[in-house]
Amino acid sequence: MTRSPSWTTGWWRERLLEGLFPSTCGVCGAPVGAGGAVCAGCLADLPRVAAPCPRCGEPETAADLCARCQRHAPRLDRLHAPWLYAWPLDRLILARKHADDATAARVLRELARRAAGEVTDAMADIHPDVPQGPDCVVPVPLHPERYRERGFNQALELAQEVARRLEVPLASRLVVRVRATESQQGLGRRERRRNVARAFALRSGAELPEAAYVLLVDDVATTGATLDALAEVLYAAGAARVDALTLARA
Repeated sequence: MTRSPSWTTGWWRERLLEGLFPSTCGVCGAPVGAGGAVCAGCLADLPRVAAPCPRCGEPETAADLCARCQRHAPRLDRLHAPWLYAWPLDRLILARKHADDATAARVLRELARRAAGEVTDAMADIHPDVPQGPDCVVPVPLHPERYRERGFNQALELAQEVARRLEVPLASRLVVRVRATESQQGLGRRERRRNVARAFALRSGAELPEAAYVLLVDDVATTGATLDALAEVLYAAGAARVDALTLARA
């Protein structure tokens, strides 16, 4: 059954309830304060990305750049991904994306806020020449058919939290997915890139600020093919820098 898109009213209702009443950890069920979604213990136990490649976020990179980025640099300037795509984060992402799980959505929103704070610290340490942060936050868009089926865009939900935390505009209508693509799951690196090639475009009439610094937001990055395809569109539109933030790195 197709659900009518109603993320605006649902989002405000959920946030109001979260702020008014005590809650429980969405992972273990332990009590947390009003507005909380994950307890300190579960947050500390989330598997972190160790020694990431500073360009693509590949875990356990021994050199400054991973071997793949040394051979062929991605279009993104930098991917920020704090956690590994492993239990329980993988379960939460799938529960939100495919089962419309409200508890998972609550946890992922809190993690998005925390990840955005880490982006601010990383930019200050790594990019002292870009002290102002991004000019806008852009969620990875869904194709209209997929959006009508699902009724929400999980990347948009995360991007709302990131934009609010960074205090920058949310450009949720800047880019569109013009071609319905098959699921990336089960595809190899080359197949993923072919799958999303020419799948995105700047929305008709949309414009970027001159030399804009854009931060893309999604839930998980695997090969980075989708984020690179979007970055290509944004560079063609005049962006000076395109970074991405995902909760997880597979």
